[in-house]
Amino acid sequence: MNNYEAINTKINSFLDMLSTQVEDTQTFPDRPTRMQIVKSSKSLSHEITKISLLLQDIRAKEEFFSNIVECLDNLFSIYQALASYSCQTLFRSIQNYYRKLLKSLLDLFTVYQEQEQSLGEDEENVVSKQVTGLAWKCCEEFEKMPINNTVALYLRSKELNSMIQDALDEMEDIEKKLRKATGELGAVKDTNKPGALRDSQKVDDFENEDDDENEEDDDFEQEDDDDFFDDGSLEIVNNLTKEESVILFDICDCIRVSQKATKLYQEVMKSIQPQDKDDTTNDPKQNANTHEQILNKINELSKNIDDIASAIYPPLNTQYLTSQISIIKVFNFEILSDLKSNFKSLSIPQKFEEPLDSLLLNAK
Repeated sequence: MNNYEAINTKINSFLDMLSTQVEDTQTFPDRPTRMQIVKSSKSLSHEITKISLLLQDIRAKEEFFSNIVECLDNLFSIYQALASYSCQTLFRSIQNYYRKLLKSLLDLFTVYQEQEQSLGEDEENVVSKQVTGLAWKCCEEFEKMPINNTVALYLRSKELNSMIQDALDEMEDIEKKLRKATGELGAVKDTNKPGALRDSQKVDDFENEDDDENEEDDDFEQEDDDDFFDDGSLEIVNNLTKEESVILFDICDCIRVSQKATKLYQEVMKSIQPQDKDDTTNDPKQNANTHEQILNKINELSKNIDDIASAIYPPLNTQYLTSQISIIKVFNFEILSDLKSNFKSLSIPQKFEEPLDSLLLNAK
């Protein structure tokens, strides 16, 4: 079993070193290319196939793993080089791809080792296709990992916006049901004031909204009352005071600003990423610092939105919810202000200036 222990120890050692980021690009003057990554991944996948067939019929020997070790050494060299050119967002993304690949390989050899211990000398060591298939799949996914800082920043902004959108969808569902239950299908707040968020066409131009708002309201009113409430929303609606209802409406308005702000930032990042996502010729990690500061705020904003969305079930802590609304409003304003103050230095396209100004007006 020492042969398995050696390869598993090697993989675990690499896993432990994933948290170390080499900062000095002079150590790796040549930035890894997509071609190198794909070639290394395919080599590893090929070796996984070979050793799986070998270990099925023959008990493990040290020399069986030499090619796997060589592949791993090559992959780790690429990892260190990639890390030296990566901002924190890209570095974390690369870490995740490497971690998944290494763990799938570790799981594969662990299964072979455990089964081999219980087999007779002439019995085949047949491992589930699912275990081997996962290692192959991780190799395929590994080939697609981002290697450009701007691309990684865009993907992260897209992920965070999706999370905020999910929270908003949940809150708006409750908001609609609450308005129906209280007979207040009209807006609680005056949405006709100048620059009102829900009337801001300049902002909505950057969102892919498939349905007209009025059509949604018509469909909403035609729903069968018997099927309208699920248990969770019924509990909320039936146990709210008028003050608590107003707070929930405020939460929805606040998160709507958050969603529009993060969606706008996502579109900004999409517009400035290179057409060739593998082009790293003009991609110094220093340029990503400001974007990472904004993304960090969006990440904290997302956490606060999750917290407030999980605190809307009775009995409501109105003091907590009110304080969370204030925190979210601060994040909304800071994110938009950071974009505004760095508009030129970040080379943001001019078409985003008007919707940004409109959102800032609503965030104050």
